[in-house]
Amino acid sequence: MRKEWLTKLRSIMTTAWALFRRGIVTMSMSLKVAWRVVRGEIALDKVYKQLKRG
Repeated sequence: MRKEWLTKLRSIMTTAWALFRRGIVTMSMSLKVAWRVVRGEIALDKVYKQLKRG
């Protein structure tokens, strides 16, 4: 179980950092979005499309 949690956390942080690094959103917002992506509530490509539209 611990390994699953670490894998999930790594995925969340990697996604959040990618969004933040590109200057798309703040770090706080990128963490919220990353959690939704990992939970399967929203697809990452959909996030990019929505954020590009502005």
